[in-house]
Amino acid sequence: MQQPQHKNPWKTDFIVVAFVLLVAALSTGGWFFLHSRMQETPPPSARALPPTRPIARITVGQPATIALGTGPSSEWLSSAEQIPLRHRFEISLDPMQEFQADLRKALLHELVPAFPELPNFLGVQTAESADPAYRRVVFKLLDEAGNAQADQRPAMLLAADLVAQEIWCPSETKGQCDLVRGEFTQHKMNLAHSELGGVFYYQRDLLWRIWQQYPSTDWGERTFILLLNQGWEFSSRGCDSSRRSGVCYLVVVEQRNGERRSLGLR
Repeated sequence: MQQPQHKNPWKTDFIVVAFVLLVAALSTGGWFFLHSRMQETPPPSARALPPTRPIARITVGQPATIALGTGPSSEWLSSAEQIPLRHRFEISLDPMQEFQADLRKALLHELVPAFPELPNFLGVQTAESADPAYRRVVFKLLDEAGNAQADQRPAMLLAADLVAQEIWCPSETKGQCDLVRGEFTQHKMNLAHSELGGVFYYQRDLLWRIWQQYPSTDWGERTFILLLNQGWEFSSRGCDSSRRSGVCYLVVVEQRNGERRSLGLR
């Protein structure tokens, strides 16, 4: 029987040590290679960061709600019966435009039951000169105002004035203009001639009539604002046409102030 051969332990140890030394040599060589490459690469240049603009952000939260009841008695209220609290912002570029819009609404609320056709003419412009439909509405309002009660007349006269300001007549149609002027004269109204525009136009006579006859009414107060916005310069209205417009303006203001003082108002 053959005896088993024993391996040489020195040979095995030599192989292990050689392998460890080889791995260490490779690791050291790789480190030196990477380090040399990093030394050759120039450092990145420092760049100044662009300035940033400060930005403010405004966050608007959802509006709170106000319930219509408190305590146990409000438990029956549904969510649909809660009123949201909202902020209202109004910007008016022309206060007179807003005033005239409110005036139109007030007149329609007052007169539409008796004049259902009025919304089609009040504050609505027309491209037709001396529109007969507009003239019929104006004269109907004036005729009804003559038979109406005293507290109803100023609203009718003011509505007639606002509709009549849309009536005009070109100068070249002399026959038609004479007819329209005759109709206006019968109702104590005037059509003035504009040399620059080449038309006959309504002079807003009814405004002065309302202010003189009904100055203390709500419609008289509104008419006074329209008078100040228009400016007046007619001798038939207590202002000599030879005066400057500023003097005529003061005549209107002084007369109104005298009426307010007589009523004990300031």
